[in-house]
Parts: sequence; C-alpha cells; structure tokens
Amino acid sequence: MDMVVSNIAEMSFSEGILYTRLLEGKEIDLPNALDNFEKSKTLTKGRRFATLTDARATVTIKEANENLIAQAILIQSLANRIVGNFMIKFHKPLAPTRLFSNRDEAIAWLRERMKEDEASGIKTEPPPSA
Repeated sequence: MDMVVSNIAEMSFSEGILYTRLLEGKEIDLPNALDNFEKSKTLTKGRRFATLTDARATVTIKEANENLIAQAILIQSLANRIVGNFMIKFHKPLAPTRLFSNRDEAIAWLRERMKEDEASGIKTEPPPSA
C-alpha cells in the first residue's frame, strides 16, 4: 500500500479507498489543504475513490488577522477552486474570502471591499511602537 505524507496528514490508498489521517498538532490553512489535495490526486492516480478521514487529532485552523479586511486567493485550476471553496465553507473565515483565477479581478474585488470598509467607519489604530 502506497503512503504519502503532507504537511497536515498521512494518506494511503487501497482497494479504491483513500485513507487520510490528520497529524496531531498541525495547522490547517488553505496552502496546506491544497498541498494535501494535490498529494491525494497523485496517490489515487486520477481514479475515482471513496475516502475515510480520521480527523480525531487535535488540529488548529488558522485564524484571520483581526485587521484583515478581505482576502483574495489566486488559483489556477478547477481542483484548486474545489478545495478552496471547501476550505472557505468549512473554515468560515472572519473576513470576506474569495477565489480568483484573474489577478486584476482579484485586486478590483479587494479594492471594493476596502472602500466598503472605509465607508463603514471602523477605525483601527496601529500598535504602539516598541
């Protein structure tokens, strides 16, 4: 049975089932989730499969910075979009988060979120200098 290890999980593939075990103490964020997804694609060699995920380990989901207005993530494939949308729905980021394949569209969307934030009147002060 082949096994691969990503930043957040051990995965093996046998008899059409992808077994995934989250690793203790790891931080799940979008880059780690995308890496995990890519490694699972390599392991399954493009075949259809069922999956069993052992998520009993203690993991943390990376929290957004409290000053973050919005987050645009550039992707380049349908696979990245599927995983990214899953992570956005699963993680429910504190700031609006959206996936883009076009950099200019991403920047335009971020600028709109920044205008909305400015219009909201929320003011944050930078931390005092040390």
